[in-house]
Amino acid sequence: MWALYACMATLAAGHGMMVSPSPRTGTNNGRSPGACGTGGQRQTQGVIAATLVAGEEVEVSWRIDNNHRGTCRISLTTQGADVPSPVDNQGRLDASQPQVHALTPDFECANSRGVQRRTVTIPEQIECESCVLQWSWSWGNNNCADVRVTSSQTSPSPAAPTPAPSTNVATTSTNQPAVAGGSSSLAVRGYETEIEVGPGVKLHYATPDSDDNIRLAIEVPVTGWAGLAIGTAMSDGDAVIGGGLKGGGQASDVKAYTLSTYDVNVNEDATSQLSATEVIQDNGKTFVLFTRPLNNNVNPISFDATIPMLYAYGPGSSIEYHASRSQFTVNLATGTAAEDTTSRDHKAIHGVLMLMSWGFLIPLGTLTAAWGGARFKVGGPKLFNAHRWLQSLGLFVSLAGVAYAMMLIYNGSIVKIAELPLHGMIGLAVTTLGVLQPLNAFLRPHGDGMLRSTWELLHKTSGRLATVAGLLNCMLGACVAKQQEGDVTILSTLLPASFAMSFSTLISASFAMTMFFCISYVGGKVLARMKLRRLAEAADIEAQVEKEMRERQALVNMEAAQESPVRQPVLLSTTGGNVQAALPKETDDMVHDIVSVFLAKSGRQAR
Repeated sequence: MWALYACMATLAAGHGMMVSPSPRTGTNNGRSPGACGTGGQRQTQGVIAATLVAGEEVEVSWRIDNNHRGTCRISLTTQGADVPSPVDNQGRLDASQPQVHALTPDFECANSRGVQRRTVTIPEQIECESCVLQWSWSWGNNNCADVRVTSSQTSPSPAAPTPAPSTNVATTSTNQPAVAGGSSSLAVRGYETEIEVGPGVKLHYATPDSDDNIRLAIEVPVTGWAGLAIGTAMSDGDAVIGGGLKGGGQASDVKAYTLSTYDVNVNEDATSQLSATEVIQDNGKTFVLFTRPLNNNVNPISFDATIPMLYAYGPGSSIEYHASRSQFTVNLATGTAAEDTTSRDHKAIHGVLMLMSWGFLIPLGTLTAAWGGARFKVGGPKLFNAHRWLQSLGLFVSLAGVAYAMMLIYNGSIVKIAELPLHGMIGLAVTTLGVLQPLNAFLRPHGDGMLRSTWELLHKTSGRLATVAGLLNCMLGACVAKQQEGDVTILSTLLPASFAMSFSTLISASFAMTMFFCISYVGGKVLARMKLRRLAEAADIEAQVEKEMRERQALVNMEAAQESPVRQPVLLSTTGGNVQAALPKETDDMVHDIVSVFLAKSGRQAR
């Protein structure tokens, strides 16, 4: 539940952050309403991220993960404090006060996802060793970067490299348009080329030497750990990670790892083949440098072919699975790279299938059972058939979604259930409950009695539990995917532009359906019981009326019998004596007529 709470909390966040100049440590894309964040989103004053020159232009860039629109503003204060001031009621630097300079007015921004840029001019006659440059967004995001401003007459220190255009294009095609590389900022360490492979993430490398060893480095926009892997997915990645260890380590740690579906394990043999390892943490960035053989007997690198790679990074020195990461392809010979969205597409398709199943069809099927009343006495055969078909179709779609995930997301590792994350474990448990429902339906006892009551309790309880757990797991899965892949547009090649969605869309849809299910279930149960009560009352009234009618008819029959006249007994004179008979009126009349005829023929007279 804590995971879901944290996930839902991110829906209210701004989903944007400054990229360049490098923001302070602790900056993320969550809501940070203070001058430089507040509370758990507080950004820590650190080293100088860039040296700017008074009177010259500088490019400021930021990344938008959820295009809420709104306005942005870029400001500069010469007061280099942990919490700069003065600020307005939104945490923005107040340009009406001394030492604060508005580098831009409020301007429209965040109309689309991805990295956005604005060129600003540093005011003349400003000089400071510790200034704060603030990027603010009206959705409650205020990010700070610690910078130095020198006089235009002073020879400035080299400024931080300006990021190349981002490859984080909002599309789900397998590969994005290739981005060409340029000269590496690590040239003094023997690197020749750098390519931006993600927002603020760069790959540095050099041509292999005569011994077929290649220099590689990954640059990320946080102070922490970073990893670069060769491979197509997390299950076959051959990674080098520096800046920490699993469970915690030192900033200087650099090791080779073998990546399984949801874990990393040190590869001692590959680690022994690494050389020239180094971790640099400066100006809010982390560089992990290493040299390895082109063929390390794990995943070889073809310098003149397109190869798949992955990167991942996070703050601190403890390697974590749920980190910022992405997959891309690169041709080192031509110096071009493109983002590969295959992993993101697989997760999006799996999410849509499970949302159709556990977020729509199965909840509706469960609701028809609630609305139908006990043993469908209210809804009748129509709701019973709707319940059966909705649950069957939903279970079929669910099994398709599970199979898709196991084969294409978990790479067929169904036998490695212990490696599945919480979302995967819950998914398997919910699917098992779902499969058992139609099976135990075939075992339904007929009639009444304890056995039937026990079966109903088991069937209904497991169905409700599976439905609620499935809805919550849809939310959890979308949260995990959003954390891993970013809140970018998904399935844009399959859906029209007017139906563009992101992982946040899936989270919101799951939440909305959960609320609808809970309200409709309770409401349906109440209405069904009220209708059952009315039906029972009507049946009682009808039974009472029938009883009274039977009693009244019996009384009428009794009174009629008492009032009916009875003829005098018919005396038959025979040679054997007199025969006396007392009969009902109708029978008496008939007998009297018959006897009269008989006596007339025999010459006698009835008396």
